[in-house]
Amino acid sequence: MSISHTVDPETKIAIIGIHGVSNLEEIVQGIDHLLNDREFRAGYGVLIDIREMRYTPFADEAAKLAEAIARSRSLRNHPIAMVASRRAQLGLAEMITDVAKVRGVVARAFRPNLGAAAIWLDQQMRLHRSEPH
Repeated sequence: MSISHTVDPETKIAIIGIHGVSNLEEIVQGIDHLLNDREFRAGYGVLIDIREMRYTPFADEAAKLAEAIARSRSLRNHPIAMVASRRAQLGLAEMITDVAKVRGVVARAFRPNLGAAAIWLDQQMRLHRSEPH
């Protein structure tokens, strides 16, 4: 599988890395693996790094991925940043994050800066913590 994830308890950011050739099923499974990781907790941000992905989903597959993210009860309550390196990847990331946002997920696409995505995630997590419950 060309999907990996890490959870950093210091920054409270989980990173899903998609590397090389992959497919929609593997990506969804990679997200599921993160959700089942005991280190992944409420209040953490999720960074999906597609900069090294060598798979371009068709529009319907990208929509299915966005729907899977938005439907996931576990993932829906975490801000999500997607980081792309190429223009086509950015278009894909924007499409996925736009569909997810329509479904109530806080999400944004970035190119190609992981640092900007991490800063944005930190800001979103701070906003969420300061909101009255």
